[in-house]
Amino acid sequence: MRGSIQQISRACGNSGETVAHGLQCTTGYHHYFFSPSVEKTTCTSVCSTDGCNNLPAIPVDCYVCDDYSGLNGSNPDRCYNNPTGTIQACTLPSTCRLAIVTEEGSIQQISRACGYIGETEAHALHCTTSSPYYSYSSSVKRTICTSVCSTDGCNNQPASNLTDCDLGCSGNGQCIEGICVCNHGFNGTDCSNAVTVDCYVCHDYSGLNDSNREQCYNNPTGTIQACTRPSTCRLAIVTEEGN
Repeated sequence: MRGSIQQISRACGNSGETVAHGLQCTTGYHHYFFSPSVEKTTCTSVCSTDGCNNLPAIPVDCYVCDDYSGLNGSNPDRCYNNPTGTIQACTLPSTCRLAIVTEEGSIQQISRACGYIGETEAHALHCTTSSPYYSYSSSVKRTICTSVCSTDGCNNQPASNLTDCDLGCSGNGQCIEGICVCNHGFNGTDCSNAVTVDCYVCHDYSGLNDSNREQCYNNPTGTIQACTRPSTCRLAIVTEEGN
């Protein structure tokens, strides 16, 4: 809801309002005599803890912009570090949001906006990493980080000032005292680099029989593949009746 607030009500839940939910809005038209119809939006929320219906309705000024060019000095900075001048008064909720999309730890997109419906609680950057997808025949991992705040202009954090831990260690590690500690198979200051391990790769279904050429059983030298995600090698042996 982004219109002009005309009315607000805080009360006990109506009969049947037993399930808590964030703000849900419906829009219709209100007809006045001798005047044009007016679009009217009604938003309600339900909660179940003491004093929980205290969501402020006072607008907060937020920076509003989007930039898909990537953090690249050759492109005009429309939103990454200098969002000054693009302001919108935001209510219901009275919060601002910052969203950053990274691919393999590199910032690709940034968005500053009013908080979405339900984003009423301020929080620092939270990051989620999607399953890898294929781009130009290579696997790419995408991480989306969002923060929510509730004071004027609070979503103005420059992208160039974000640390590796701010970006969630690319979803491949844990932030400990401001430093990314990477999961097995990843390295780099933001854990965006996949570690490779060289593994022998072969298959032999002939059985351990001296009459057959030994292709894989004891001497697999020469057949090597660089393996990532996970950076591990495996050996599998099938036996029948103890053989």
